[in-house]
Amino acid sequence: MLRTLILDMGEQPHRVVKWHRALRMIICPRCGDLSCHRHPTAAKGLVMSAYEATVTSERSSLLLPAVVKLQVPVPFVKRVVRYNRINVFLRDRFTCAYDGLRYPERMLTLDHVIPRARWKGPVDQLTTWTNVVTACKPCNLRKGPRTPKDAGMKLLIKPHVPDHLPGLPLRLPETIPSQWLPWLQIGVEHVA
Repeated sequence: MLRTLILDMGEQPHRVVKWHRALRMIICPRCGDLSCHRHPTAAKGLVMSAYEATVTSERSSLLLPAVVKLQVPVPFVKRVVRYNRINVFLRDRFTCAYDGLRYPERMLTLDHVIPRARWKGPVDQLTTWTNVVTACKPCNLRKGPRTPKDAGMKLLIKPHVPDHLPGLPLRLPETIPSQWLPWLQIGVEHVA
């Protein structure tokens, strides 16, 4: 199944979708016509690159879109950030709070700054934004059931309640189409 890389208005990678969803972005959503003159601003996407494969209808034949640039701004919606594992990793930018290095998700754990064994407050406040940080497995094992100070480790990331999160890393297919390469940059996570 071919996929399409969607770019925002600034030509930065935004998301990856199935080709037929991208095709709907470039066809007028009101009437389904590519050359619609009645609704010139209705199409949401502009094809930047295409695959050699085609899709054919009764009236036309189209190349499948490989890269589509959005022609409308991506809306920013401010929401309350829910506490969960992936959101803690996003808040800390997949960086260990003790050694300062970035890791893939499978190498990360959540660490209680004040460990369960030492917690004196209400149990429902033990695992919260302000007492949990991202730690790599070796650092979390080294710290064990101690505070960072007792373990002789410096806490490089202060746990806090975020008001927003950076976007999820763009998850790419195992084989990246050559048509996407001009728009991809360092910092994009490759999914194996």
